[in-house]
Amino acid sequence: MGVTSAGEAAKTQDIGLLKPATTRLTVDRHSALAPPCGESVAVQAAGAQAASRGRSERTGLIAEAAPGRDANGPRRVESARSIWRGNMSKNTVSDRFRKVDVDEYDENKFVDEEEGGENQLGPDEAEVDSLIRQGNLMGALQAVLKNPPLNTKNQNVKDRAEGLVLKVLTAFKSSDIEKAVQSLDKNKVDLLMKYIYKGFERPSENSSAVLLQWHEKALSAGGVGSIVRVLTARKTV
Repeated sequence: MGVTSAGEAAKTQDIGLLKPATTRLTVDRHSALAPPCGESVAVQAAGAQAASRGRSERTGLIAEAAPGRDANGPRRVESARSIWRGNMSKNTVSDRFRKVDVDEYDENKFVDEEEGGENQLGPDEAEVDSLIRQGNLMGALQAVLKNPPLNTKNQNVKDRAEGLVLKVLTAFKSSDIEKAVQSLDKNKVDLLMKYIYKGFERPSENSSAVLLQWHEKALSAGGVGSIVRVLTARKTV
């Protein structure tokens, strides 16, 4: 028992002597492949600082590229919106624009001259009747188209002139209408067309048939433009 115990003790001692060496070899092999623990932590800390510095630099570049994007940017935007809303509310409440005559700034403004309307008494009825009795219908047509009451507001004067023109037109023969229209200038053709359309508005016995013949010849002389000028004119007979 004693010998055996002594032998086992010797083996145990030998194993104990070998264990430290094995441990040192293991530690040495790993230490050769990887840096010490303290150095690894330092390297990781340096990498984190570099990454943080890179993010800060990129943020600075973005801020320089867009100066408005800073910490106070949203506050400035909201302030600008508040000012804009205030100005809009003031402009909406204001009614000064309602007193502005926008036609004064229109380059194509149409000026309707109505001066002298009180002096426009229409054609001379005595002269026209005299020419009709003499058989001078061409002269009667020229006379009845003189001094048209375009600017007057006296409806009686307008009605009397219309009746006198219709009297002259119905006195013509159908074969003489074309020659009569060709003797008129452009303005007289337009004036004749006004009286024709006025007669269409209030037709009398046999007047529509006569006016249609005059309309045909007047359209041939003045073209479609004459109709457009008559329908869009502010001055009426």
